[in-house]
Amino acid sequence: MDALLDGLVVFLKALAEDVAKSLGQWLLLGALSLLAAVLARSLLWRGRVWIGEGAGRTSVSPIVLLLGLLLAIGAVVALAVGLYFRETLREPGDFYAWLGLVGGLSLGALAMFPFTRHTWEWDAAGLRWQGAWRSVAMRWSDIVHFGKEMSGALYVKDGAGRKIGWSTQYTLEPEALRRAVQTARPDLALKPDWGAAAEP
Repeated sequence: MDALLDGLVVFLKALAEDVAKSLGQWLLLGALSLLAAVLARSLLWRGRVWIGEGAGRTSVSPIVLLLGLLLAIGAVVALAVGLYFRETLREPGDFYAWLGLVGGLSLGALAMFPFTRHTWEWDAAGLRWQGAWRSVAMRWSDIVHFGKEMSGALYVKDGAGRKIGWSTQYTLEPEALRRAVQTARPDLALKPDWGAAAEP
């Protein structure tokens, strides 16, 4: 009987830990979703994202910024924990693993932040994309191909081979951008490329 009670106690403890872990994950996911919604709404209020008749502007989803912030926070926490418990890093393997974790999280955060600067604008003249370090502008008449990559990302390409692409998952209002291309250039059918180079 004692063995049965001990087994029940162990089971209930494990169940409570699993429930607490799942609840913590759901709370974190809910908080991040709420924060992303607030950031997206602030982009609308500040005029960074707007959709009008025949013109508009959009940007990358705030989820990208939140992911970069989470990676940066992870790097700071890993750095602080390693410095606080430095006696555990005496072995070279442990030290290099910790250094790799801090470096990987830091590089991940640095790689994400430039994407938050991406914006797309369109009007009667054409389509413009502004990235962190470069930009591309195309007149509607210059576009020769409208394609879809295997990842689901859409893009347009001009005769010179320049490309403007946007993710349907990580761009705010991706359907408005798609409609703008299809309205301005109804002669271009959307062609899936599935990894092959798009031919104009």
